[in-house]
Amino acid sequence: MKNFEYSGEELGTFKFAINWKLYYKKLIAKYFKDGLVIEVGAGIGEMTKLLKPLAPASKWICIEPDKKNANEILMLQSANEVDNLVQIFNGTLEEFNCESKIASVVMLVDSLEHIEDDFEAITKVSEILQNNGILIIIVPAHNFLFSDFDKKIGHFRRYNKKMIVNLAAKTGFNIKDMYYFNFVGAIGWFINFKILKRIGSNHDDDDVQVNFFDRFLVKPVKFIETYIRPPFGISLIAILEKK
Repeated sequence: MKNFEYSGEELGTFKFAINWKLYYKKLIAKYFKDGLVIEVGAGIGEMTKLLKPLAPASKWICIEPDKKNANEILMLQSANEVDNLVQIFNGTLEEFNCESKIASVVMLVDSLEHIEDDFEAITKVSEILQNNGILIIIVPAHNFLFSDFDKKIGHFRRYNKKMIVNLAAKTGFNIKDMYYFNFVGAIGWFINFKILKRIGSNHDDDDVQVNFFDRFLVKPVKFIETYIRPPFGISLIAILEKK
């Protein structure tokens, strides 16, 4: 395995975005099934900690190529913030060897954009998933928002619906649901990284913006998007089912 180090610093910034993480949980919760869950690109374990209670009796495997991040998940486990049914694989999805059709759910939450060959990645996921298994994808949306900052944090691309439709068709998945979310975040991203052309991370500025968004904007955004799906958003969620 190559000594992969994640170049982004936003994992720590969003660690305390409680309302935002709960919004993620709401979007994902109803798609969980009994059985093995595999989380690809688990980062520092914040999503694991948030989502593992949705499958309390299920085995859960975190695939994380950054050794430092993988150790953060182990520390969460040592502190009993993540249960002992969670296993950590320090490597890439490509390097992960397992029997075929072992997982009931695979999650690619803010990770597919970091994989250069996304077709190969989804093909590997198809091999891992059971028939009728669920693939949960959350990715940054809209190519017009792609910026130098995307490049800096290791994004190969942003996504639109057509790109996910094509991936699903080529790899044996049906699309159960797909939509953009967090339209306010898309506006903020456009201002920060397309107009102001920020390419670095300023912790103080980032913390202020994220805390303001989390405290005052997440709940109204969540309320609006519950009833009206916006035509754009900072992210795209796709729920795929293996044929």
